[in-house]
Amino acid sequence: MPELLSTLDDRVVVHGDLQATNLLAGRDGTWVIDFELISLAPRWWDLAKLAMFGERFDDGGWWAQALPELLEAYGYVDTRALRNWTTYALIATTAGCVAKRDARPELGEEAHSRLRWWAGDPDAPTWRFL
Repeated sequence: MPELLSTLDDRVVVHGDLQATNLLAGRDGTWVIDFELISLAPRWWDLAKLAMFGERFDDGGWWAQALPELLEAYGYVDTRALRNWTTYALIATTAGCVAKRDARPELGEEAHSRLRWWAGDPDAPTWRFL
């Protein structure tokens, strides 16, 4: 926990919801869209979202190709800090799905999948740490 707290001072403007559905790949590179949750936060937040969605939503290898490009744009990446922030992002998004499941039924299924993953179910959807 102290390592996670020590990264809180490293604040930048972040997208806030960086995931595959908010990225477009084209001949000229990868484009980030949908800035509805833009905020000032530790730079690790966006990196953690990239890391956690890396394997689960890879469509034909596109994500694996785009991820290094996006990480490179952030500069030096401390993998230990990234792992800690990815864990935090997974906890936060799991809690969000559980909290919103009554209002949005599709989140009920996602919450169930995520809770199965946390419980160690080998058949649960894959989440990956870089």
